[in-house]
Amino acid sequence: MEGDIQVDCTFGHRGVALGEMRRPFHRGKVYVIAGPNGAGKSTLLQTIAGELEPVTGTVRIGDTDPASRAGAGSVARVADPVFLPDLTVGEHLKLLASHGTFDYEDVVQHWGLEALVASMPAWISSGQRQRVFLAAHLNGTEPVLVMDEPERHLDTEWCAFLCGELRARADRGAAVLVATHSDEVRAAGDEVVTLS
Repeated sequence: MEGDIQVDCTFGHRGVALGEMRRPFHRGKVYVIAGPNGAGKSTLLQTIAGELEPVTGTVRIGDTDPASRAGAGSVARVADPVFLPDLTVGEHLKLLASHGTFDYEDVVQHWGLEALVASMPAWISSGQRQRVFLAAHLNGTEPVLVMDEPERHLDTEWCAFLCGELRARADRGAAVLVATHSDEVRAAGDEVVTLS
């Protein structure tokens, strides 16, 4: 499929290899990247997103290097929640919605955020902050979505909800790659890729 990912590289930091991968990732599927701490899960995702250069080899989304100007916007990477300290939850969501990637009211309702929109992010729980961050970043149209432990701080109910959202994003045509230690997220994947 156009926009599939082809990884044919050694990945690592500053020229030091952590691992090697030679395989495709197809759109419409959820891939779980598993392995112990330090195995290179986050580094692999950053390499696929074009944030880190491969030690050797290439990563391509279709025919395009995700790190190139032409590859800009082909990958959404969702990692650690970041918020501007002077904006409420609602103001954050409205600011992001103004870019046209999602409807503010729909996202607030869908993610159950009505009671949080007037709150400052620092005032709400870590699980609520994670929910707000995910709500704001899971609605894009990029052909590739990479996520590093998106279930962190979520309770069982919201982790199950997240799994449904990952499936929905894949069903809309994205290749979804998720690094996780969660059995629930792992079970939601189409394929588990284990790094050692």
